[in-house]
Amino acid sequence: MPKRSAGVLMYRRGGEGLELLLVHPGGPFWSGKDLGAWSIPKGEHSASEDPLAAAIRAKRSVAVRYATPGREETERTVAPYGLVFHGGRWYLAAHDDRSGEVRTFRVDRVRSAEARRERVVIPEGFDAADHVARSIARIPWGYEIEVELKTTLEEATGRIPRTVGTPEMVDGMVLLRARTDDLDAAARMLATLPWPFAVRRPDELRASLKGVAQMLVKAAG
Repeated sequence: MPKRSAGVLMYRRGGEGLELLLVHPGGPFWSGKDLGAWSIPKGEHSASEDPLAAAIRAKRSVAVRYATPGREETERTVAPYGLVFHGGRWYLAAHDDRSGEVRTFRVDRVRSAEARRERVVIPEGFDAADHVARSIARIPWGYEIEVELKTTLEEATGRIPRTVGTPEMVDGMVLLRARTDDLDAAARMLATLPWPFAVRRPDELRASLKGVAQMLVKAAG
């Protein structure tokens, strides 16, 4: 099995400016040679450690080949901000050089990853888990849901998972906007809420709620 390595750019601020640590290979072949010989220090990472995870640990940017269903694979350089495990999958929150934005990538769609020399500076206060959760909630699933919640915004925000949606105040009413491909699952989630609510749309959600209500009545005997 080939060995894999990841480099680390080590530096310090000296009296005359920035000082970098470079290394030179030993042995008779490299003796007296400078051109193309000096490089940054590198170290092996274990075969069980993913190159992407190694680059994140070293806080370095990564060149990745990314596959999106129905589209051609793309090559891009990302600055990793954090890995998040959610719903049985790993997600990467990273700044994407192609879009110029912080995006969420599914790790299982990363076909290859190669660490770059550029160091990554994570924005102060950045919450990778929160970013991923909100990104998932904004995925354009088939049905758009609007539900009025008869409670306070604070209670709704504390109860409803960020991956479902983010409640907001609209015309003095707490409104939950979300998208889903599974209205029955949305109905079951709404049935667990401890406050009254009213469905604005879609009409199909009302039918799913009736089905959940019938199931609960039957279970209660």
